[in-house]
Amino acid sequence: MSLKAVITGHLDFGLERSYEQALKMYRRRVETYYKDDILLEEELIFREDELSLVIGKFNTNCSKRFWRNTYLLLDYVSQFAISGYLHIWLLEEGIIKKEVFIEPRGDRSTVILYHEGNNLMKEGKIEDAIVAFTKSLEKYPKNSSAYEKRGMMYQELNDLENARSDFESSLSLYDGNARANFGLGKIALNDDRYQDAINYFEQSIKGSIPHQPIYWTCRYMKGDAHAILGEWGKAAQEYKFFCYRNFTEDNPNFKYQRLAHLKWGKALMKLEDKGQDALKAFDDMLKIKSMDHDGLTVGEMRLWRGKARFQVGKKGFKEDWKEAAKAGYDEASTLLATYK
Repeated sequence: MSLKAVITGHLDFGLERSYEQALKMYRRRVETYYKDDILLEEELIFREDELSLVIGKFNTNCSKRFWRNTYLLLDYVSQFAISGYLHIWLLEEGIIKKEVFIEPRGDRSTVILYHEGNNLMKEGKIEDAIVAFTKSLEKYPKNSSAYEKRGMMYQELNDLENARSDFESSLSLYDGNARANFGLGKIALNDDRYQDAINYFEQSIKGSIPHQPIYWTCRYMKGDAHAILGEWGKAAQEYKFFCYRNFTEDNPNFKYQRLAHLKWGKALMKLEDKGQDALKAFDDMLKIKSMDHDGLTVGEMRLWRGKARFQVGKKGFKEDWKEAAKAGYDEASTLLATYK
């Protein structure tokens, strides 16, 4: 049995007193309860100059006991923090067995207002969430997560200038915030700044793990940016990563599966000697369960599979184009007339 722990995130204590108390209690718990049966070394995660605990992204093989001791210790220490988060996973043979998400809690007003904003956000009350996050930031203006969440809300309202400002503020406080990088990547994509978008998505990928939906959404959108730039090999690689992943229906990436296969096939058709791979991508696309919300029609999919079949000299392209023509695709009718 192969177990692995993955930990990412940071905690900010805000005040020297809170930092010292957190460190003191960390040491006491290690000495009293855990001895050396934990995964993290104090000197590698506590940063006195920043009054914070920073893990970034850490992974190691471990036992269940070491994993449990570590997350319980981090959860205890988080009560002294004023902002930040820790995301902790236990994987067995690459499959998530346990997952813990930790954020500061307590009766401090900035923490209460931050959680109020989170709850309003989940309820879809965007403007009210913005107000709550703003009040939280007025109490403690160094909360990377509050800036990131408020940026997401501004992005929902299509207020991209305020969204950009908040995402940048979030990253200035904690550059490992994957969602802030993702938000800036989407804005750059919207502004036709494709290389900037690629850079932001790369940073978001580095700050997340393959078990998080954001990791794969970044792969997909990074592929889009490469495709627009005509970087077909890089685009095909990103789409390949995405298409090889199986998403359940409750995963937000599920809705992109057919589109990703279509884009992967198109990118492969631009590359030398990749026609057979493109045809397989289109075949697999047509096998995926129909999705009303992805905008794809059977006619469009048959049009492109017909093109791939024609490119590699395989029979059946006329049948595909006939179905596409029946669905109203003029290009398919033109192709049928040209290649009688």
